[in-house]
This record gives sequence, C-alpha cells and structure tokens, in this order.
Amino acid sequence: MAVAERQPGSGVIHHSDQGVQYASAEYVEELKGHGFEISMARTGNPYENATMESFFKTLKYEEVQLYEKRLRSALGYRSPNDFEKLLLDQEVNGLPRQALLTLSVQL
Repeated sequence: MAVAERQPGSGVIHHSDQGVQYASAEYVEELKGHGFEISMARTGNPYENATMESFFKTLKYEEVQLYEKRLRSALGYRSPNDFEKLLLDQEVNGLPRQALLTLSVQL
C-alpha cells in the first residue's frame, strides 16, 4: 500500500530484524523489484535495531492509532504530516526545499 500511494524512487532503505517474514525470498524480491536497499540487524545484537524499534513505536502511535500531536523542532515545530504537506506545496510552487527550514516559526 505504501509503494502504491507514495511511489518512492529507488534507494529507499528497508530496515528490519531477521524475522522469517522479512527474510523470505518472495519478500526480498518484492523489495528489490522496487529498488529498495535491504538492511537487517545482525543476529544477537538487540541494540542495533533500537533506533528502528523506536521509530516503529512512534509510527504506530501516530499513524495506526491516529495520534499526531508530537511537534518536532527539526521540522520547524510542525507535525510530520504538516511538514510533508509544506514540502509538497513548495515542490508544486517551484520553491527550494531549504527555504522551508529557514522560515520563521509561527504558532
């Protein structure tokens, strides 16, 4: 569904643990068919995947459970969805992406 909706270009990194569902030949071929780079945590290293586990927790909280209250200073104190919408609006209007990060914050 994500590939169909967002149509990402090649080079997207798909990181996972070594679960059988992610290591299956069919799944790996599907990822490769879309030009994804495959990244897996090494066996026996629980800390290697901690960053992605944290990301997935946040993703589940904000997208699956439909909460989106976390404002990020790196995004100009905007929610991730609002920031992405502004990026898309800038692309449509032909503005450089860097300009968005230098705009003054208006709450």
